[in-house]
Amino acid sequence: MGKFIDLTGQKFNRLTVEEFVGKNRNNSRLWECKCECGGEVVTTTARLRSGKCKSCGCLSREKSTERLTTHNKTNSRLHRIWSNMKTRCYNKNNVNYKRWGAKGVTVCDEWRNDFQIFYDWAMANGYADNLSIDRIDNSKGYCPENCRWANPREQANNTRKVRFIEYNGETHSLHEWSRILGIKVETLFYRLKHLSPEEAFTLPKQVLPGQPLKQAV
Repeated sequence: MGKFIDLTGQKFNRLTVEEFVGKNRNNSRLWECKCECGGEVVTTTARLRSGKCKSCGCLSREKSTERLTTHNKTNSRLHRIWSNMKTRCYNKNNVNYKRWGAKGVTVCDEWRNDFQIFYDWAMANGYADNLSIDRIDNSKGYCPENCRWANPREQANNTRKVRFIEYNGETHSLHEWSRILGIKVETLFYRLKHLSPEEAFTLPKQVLPGQPLKQAV
């Protein structure tokens, strides 16, 4: 680390350095800065001098809004997906927060701060109007390397509560067995509460939940 240079009072783009606050794990000097918009941010000497950090995040948001207005994306399905993704992760008043944000699910900074970046990733990675965003590893958050576009069946198979059943040397989820056998999920679910997979999967298709199983055999 070179000679200490005090940046206090210096202005870098929209940021004015207020004070030195220590060092990070990489031994880089950290500065608390005040943004023109009134916001605050802590960043390193290198990011200030290189221009990689120009504001508290307001500049990126303004550019994103400008692009959205220009391309009329604010009312698009993708924009709603992006907005809802952030809401369930960060808005404690949202009904879905307890299943996402409260469990530590986050959105990576590049997506959270810029819809255009999220939009570009979506367009380059198979987005279609019949698909929804799905986390590949449910223990991790929303980011390019952990997300894909999936249909409802694929998403159902990727939930923590999914049940996998082995039968005849094959292993599938309950929903997949329903599709393979042509038997309703509700029917299979009821049968498996009382019977082994071998018995449940070989009963006549017309046997419905609630019907006495002994009579149907």
